[in-house]
Amino acid sequence: MGLFFGRYHSRSDQEWYWPKIGLWKPNLMADWVGLHPPAPKLQTIALQYSNFGLGTAGFRTGMDIKRQLSQQSNALLTINPDFGNVEQAVESADFTYTPRVLDDNRPFFSEGEVHDDDEYTMFYSRNIEEVDVGAKFAGQNASQDFSGLLATNGSEERHAFYKSRWDFGSWNRIGFAGTWTSKPGVENNVGSIYCRLGRRTDHYRDYIQYKLKRSFTRGPGGEGAITVFSTGRAATRRRLGWELWHSDIEPSYLASDGILPDPDRTGWGGSLRYGDEYDKGRIRGWSIESNAYDLNLHSGDLLRRVADLSAEAWTLKSYLGMDLQQSTRREASPADDGSFVFYHDRLCSLWYGWNQQDSYRRGSIGTSFGRRAGGTSMYVRVRQRMKLASAFSLDISQEFLRLTGPLARNEQQSIVGVNYDLSNERSLSARLLARERKTNLTFGYRQAVRNGTDVYILFGDPNAEGTVSRVILKLIRPLH
Repeated sequence: MGLFFGRYHSRSDQEWYWPKIGLWKPNLMADWVGLHPPAPKLQTIALQYSNFGLGTAGFRTGMDIKRQLSQQSNALLTINPDFGNVEQAVESADFTYTPRVLDDNRPFFSEGEVHDDDEYTMFYSRNIEEVDVGAKFAGQNASQDFSGLLATNGSEERHAFYKSRWDFGSWNRIGFAGTWTSKPGVENNVGSIYCRLGRRTDHYRDYIQYKLKRSFTRGPGGEGAITVFSTGRAATRRRLGWELWHSDIEPSYLASDGILPDPDRTGWGGSLRYGDEYDKGRIRGWSIESNAYDLNLHSGDLLRRVADLSAEAWTLKSYLGMDLQQSTRREASPADDGSFVFYHDRLCSLWYGWNQQDSYRRGSIGTSFGRRAGGTSMYVRVRQRMKLASAFSLDISQEFLRLTGPLARNEQQSIVGVNYDLSNERSLSARLLARERKTNLTFGYRQAVRNGTDVYILFGDPNAEGTVSRVILKLIRPLH
């Protein structure tokens, strides 16, 4: 049996490996012979929760059952899950032309590997707001990872998603995925195939990659495809890496459970990257990367043309970077009269991070400024984590945006998170989110009981625009 050890220390954000196998060379792994491991003991965990609410909340109860199918695969059944009290990722206050793709913090959806880097174009779980009953399985072995889920909301809405990938050879991969969505007025399916053929050497990873997603919709329309072809070379230090790609999103493509920032586009793009890393000294590495792409509508009209140059350097504790971007893009006219305008943007971005080896005290600052959306733009974001005592920590984030021109806006967003561990069994938490003259304040108290039950007292709604006057007593207990 091949043996390879890896360790990640989250507090210092450092990694260690033994033996050193370079760009994943299995032949350099250690050999463990004569090993006869004991038969694994598979577990089943069942947790039941009950919410007793005051204010806008009432009584609610549900259950999660998790069963180990093997040491590397699990099955999960959730009944009436409590998604409303899961704190979701907060959207940035920075300006964007297209919808943002945000992380989903709900464990039922977040567990499992992604199918590819644009999985959201076929399945974006944040589109599914409520679930009455859900079932999921996920797992992996030496060469494959897979997961699937089925979620229902009442008798009229159903969502299913399955994905699987296989690795073979030195750096080859093939995968497929599929979604099924059924809700009033919609019967939609999406299938996906992904293939990468690659070769590893001491200093390079050369690859050719092809991705196809195709939608099938009952009734007229809604049948189209997304195709992406790319080839490139990922390189180690002091060697040039590059990538060339072509992307095509047909305007008739429809994914009811997905999100498409650009629903109609075709074009080419490419990138170059060069850098170095050092084993000692203050500067531990640097990189320079350039990107350029040209995207058009299928009618032939220009959609977006971008040229970008970025550079970054880092030490064991900090990083510093800069990005220069020039772009031309086609957008709907602010007059909302069906016409279009072209914006010629010129942006400079700077960022700096400190104490990155300490997850409790790390911080960062970033800014972008220049011409954007027909006006001038200035955006600043600062984030700092603090450990004021061994059991008391703060996480503070502040954003500011000032944009002039036809899409003018002036926005600020502040987020303050507090955690205080009173003991191993008791803790307090709070979060303040302020944006656009609206403030959302939430509190939480946790008490662990010796029979395995956790008691929570929750105030507010973490995902509402403003503070919600509700109090929930939540009990989570194991079912033996």
